[in-house]
Amino acid sequence: MRVGVDTSPLVQTRAGTARVVRGLLAALRTRPGLELELLSFGGAGRASSVVRDALWYPMTLPRRTERLDVLHCT
Repeated sequence: MRVGVDTSPLVQTRAGTARVVRGLLAALRTRPGLELELLSFGGAGRASSVVRDALWYPMTLPRRTERLDVLHCT
């Protein structure tokens, strides 16, 4: 099964959301039969956040994930 995980929170912060993503990745990596695809855009700045929310999530991410079975975004 191909599983995509949006890892953008890892470049945005080290707080709660990033901890959840790190924990999720650690758990998924132990599961046999999963092929992980890590997806991310931009950096921690405000401009990156605006572009990520305005373009990455609604336009680019759907095209990059067409072949995935599951996509997890936080």
